[in-house]
Amino acid sequence: MTETNATLLTRLKAGEDVRAELISSNLGLVRTIVGSFVRSMPNVYYLDQDLVSEGHIALVEAVDALKGRPHDENVTRYIARVINNRLSKFIREETSLVPHRTQLDYETESERVDAPTVKTVGLIVRLKETPEPTELLDAIYAACQSDNDRVIVDLRRKGYKDGYIANVLNLSFQRIFQLRTAIEERYDSANLS
Repeated sequence: MTETNATLLTRLKAGEDVRAELISSNLGLVRTIVGSFVRSMPNVYYLDQDLVSEGHIALVEAVDALKGRPHDENVTRYIARVINNRLSKFIREETSLVPHRTQLDYETESERVDAPTVKTVGLIVRLKETPEPTELLDAIYAACQSDNDRVIVDLRRKGYKDGYIANVLNLSFQRIFQLRTAIEERYDSANLS
């Protein structure tokens, strides 16, 4: 029978070597968290195996750090937080694109910085395709419920990707994706009915 994380932590703090047991008993947690990221951000599906590897590294780091953590902390929550943070950082680094504005700053085509392309279909992305999308922009702003929503729309119009916006707003990449998706769903329900 597999021991719980709390029991294993008690044994670890008592001086027993349960590192391998803690790691093996939480491998499923890594897969669950990676699955959650991929389901909520389908555009990172191609990173699935890389995310699993990063999750395993985060798991090992979390287990190694457990000995110095407070006794009353929820072990599973701590491990999940470490994994989530590492995966969010990895996704931001892997999907960061050169902002559109940076591309426009170069005068000649030979100096231009070409960003890798990501297949993105989204309402906010389409905004920058038209020079003055006033009616569309007004409708999207009407779907915004907070200042963060408006900042997301403004930065996406300027060509910035979710990873950059996450850093600006001090939110996770996953949260920015969720907020952006919610804006688009509110727009759809208000304008396509």
